[in-house]
Order: sequence, then structure tokens, then C-alpha cells
Amino acid sequence: MWKLGKFWLIFLALAALLLVLAVACEEEEEEEEEVPGITDTEIILGMHGPLSGTWGAAYAPVIGGVEAYFRYVNAEEDGACGRDIILKIEDDQYLPSKAVEAIKKLLDRDKVFATIAGIGTAAHSAVWEDLNERGVPDLWIMSGAHKFGSEPEKYPWSVPLLPNYYIEGTIFGKYISENMPGKKVGLLRQNDDWGEDVQNGLENGLDPDKNEFVSVQSYELTDISIRSQVTNLKS
Repeated sequence: MWKLGKFWLIFLALAALLLVLAVACEEEEEEEEEVPGITDTEIILGMHGPLSGTWGAAYAPVIGGVEAYFRYVNAEEDGACGRDIILKIEDDQYLPSKAVEAIKKLLDRDKVFATIAGIGTAAHSAVWEDLNERGVPDLWIMSGAHKFGSEPEKYPWSVPLLPNYYIEGTIFGKYISENMPGKKVGLLRQNDDWGEDVQNGLENGLDPDKNEFVSVQSYELTDISIRSQVTNLKS
């Protein structure tokens, strides 16, 4: 699991660095109007994610890894074109309402040039329209919800990172039908775009002649127990 996670994390960091390098160098070569988050000495990036709450521990390696990479770039590579990369991180506890507050702080208070690695389908769904309306680069979203990459003309500033959840669900469904024919299938999913994408993909991948899809149970981000959903699946 973490081998795959490290691969994506390295890709994210390198790609983000390539972007800021290109922008910073272009800014040096051409005299243009002032760009928020870019000065002669700094490039300021923003990130929202769960530093606390139920999901804080789960995403600590991701957030810590991004921080560590930019510390390395600043210390060993002299930043980007001689500019230090400053990463501002705001805690959203994996909740949409707090993600809105986090992005407002990053844009209005910290004046970030771009946001990177916004974590969570529900949380980022609450902020990506605002980022696009304001023309803020919204890079390497940490979600595989198909909507984040399905309308580039409408949301040109948003770039997803993770594999599409619909495709993942389809792969799961095909695997089940090929390897566990005759088994009944139930799904426990989050009640948001992530869960819906996985469900639609799973239904697409399952062969109805081999497996019966009998139950779907959902939960909310704020639920403290899924006991009833599990009981329903068992029954």
C-alpha cells in the first residue's frame, strides 16, 4: 500500500516542483504584472487536509511527505530559481465546511500562488469551483472522483492526481466475477461522489450472470459508527 503511495507522492512533489520552476523562471525572464504568491525570494503554495480529527493520522504521511520534499528542495536545490518554496497548510479535518475556511485563509490571508494536493473528495468538492473562478492553479487533487478531470474546459485550473474511482470500481467488479463466481456482492461506501463513482464502476464491472449485487450501504463522514450498515450487509 505505502509503496504505491510513495510513488504517487514522489510524482506529485516532482511535478509540482517542475511547475513552480517553470513559472518562476518565466517570471524572471519576462517583466509581467505581479503574480500572487511569487516574490523575488519566495513561491508560496497552499494545501488543505486533515491535520486533526478522525482522518488526521491516516493522512499524516501524505502531508508530512509533501512538507519534507519541499524542505529538501529548499535546502539542497536552492529552492526554485533561487526562490524558497513556502508551503502553507490549513487543517480542514476532512470536512467540507472547514475546507472552505481553509481555502479562504490560503487565498485571502496567505496569498498563495497555487494549491497542491487538496485532500478528500467531499472536502475538495467544496472549494474547487471557487479556485477555478479565481484562476488559482489547483494541482494534483488527492481524489479519484471522475468529475475533477471530466470537464477541463469548465475547470481548467484543476488537475487530479489519483486514478479514477469509477475505473477502480470496474476493476474490482471484474475481479470478483472472474475469481468468485456465485458469490453475492454488497458494498459499503461513503455517501459522496467517491462512493457513487465506486458503486457505478463496481456495477459496470460485475457480470450479472455470475454475481448478484444485493446491497449497498452508505455512511457519512461524520458518522462515528457503521455497525448498522455492516449488520444490514450481513443480513
